[in-house]
Amino acid sequence: MPGAGDPVADRLRAGGRALLVLADPASVSILRQLARGPLESTELLGRVDYVSRSTYFERMRDLEELSLISRKRRVDVPPVTECRLAANGQRLLPVAALLDEWLGSAPQGPLKLGEAYATAAVKALAIGWGSTLLRWLAERPYSLTELEQAVDGLGYRKLERTVRDLAQAGLAERVAVRSRLCPYRVTPWGRRAAGPLTAAIRWERNAIPGRSALVTSVEAEGVLLLALPLVELPAGVNGTCILLVDADPSGAESLGGAVVRLMDGRPISWAPTAALGSAADCWVRGTASAWLDAGSDAFTEAPRRGGDAGLAEKVIAALREAGSARLSVAIGHSSESSRSY
Repeated sequence: MPGAGDPVADRLRAGGRALLVLADPASVSILRQLARGPLESTELLGRVDYVSRSTYFERMRDLEELSLISRKRRVDVPPVTECRLAANGQRLLPVAALLDEWLGSAPQGPLKLGEAYATAAVKALAIGWGSTLLRWLAERPYSLTELEQAVDGLGYRKLERTVRDLAQAGLAERVAVRSRLCPYRVTPWGRRAAGPLTAAIRWERNAIPGRSALVTSVEAEGVLLLALPLVELPAGVNGTCILLVDADPSGAESLGGAVVRLMDGRPISWAPTAALGSAADCWVRGTASAWLDAGSDAFTEAPRRGGDAGLAEKVIAALREAGSARLSVAIGHSSESSRSY
């Protein structure tokens, strides 16, 4: 978990807190052990891998503060503290399972949640998301000079280190062009992080709304720009679709969104809605909550559609299949997902 000197401690965006919990090996080990059933505190400590007593109790306090676990002192002789997974912790397990699934397809080779290299990758994802770097790189390739203008508060040297960390983790890569600017772009694996990010945001907004950052235009545009290039529609499908996200509650101001142009079932361009230069064939619009809940059994309102309804439905279905909305659906099925985790 981030401390005062952590580079992401003051840059958390919606979803970032969940990512940082799951980036910490001790927290992952505690959640994994308690997913199997309640344990006495001393037994749990013995099962948590590679952690000191002080770190163990610090993580237990952190997890209890987020209502992920509960501790109850039993009136035994001597007194015994029983630890169990709370409802919020149960709901986080499917997010962990989805993050673990994404890590398993890492370009350098399969990673497993809770291990050292996976920790570095998840933390790089959290930093890239919190700093808004992933949102910008998801739009198009950017050079470091361009990113310095787009990203607030990092400075060139810190920006350079952060982009380098994203590249080392496999989330970003240099574009091979004849230019001394050396632009960077998101890798296909980095784009597939849209699924775990959606799941993490949805968990935070439902489970710990008071501790979660609000969904802003960065998240609304960022997840869509990451996922849209991955969509695959049936051959012969052509057209332009606008996807708009409104702030909660319904009727509040728009947070923006993205527009995608499809040719023969494949995306040939994607951009924020501000870049739309001509009329679109269809649109889909809903609140941030409606987008996060789209396709699940728990949603309270579905995104609205207009224009070519068939094209709109195909785009939404393709987004789910690509791993954006589809991955958020699994959050409601914790007992099944936690087995694979």
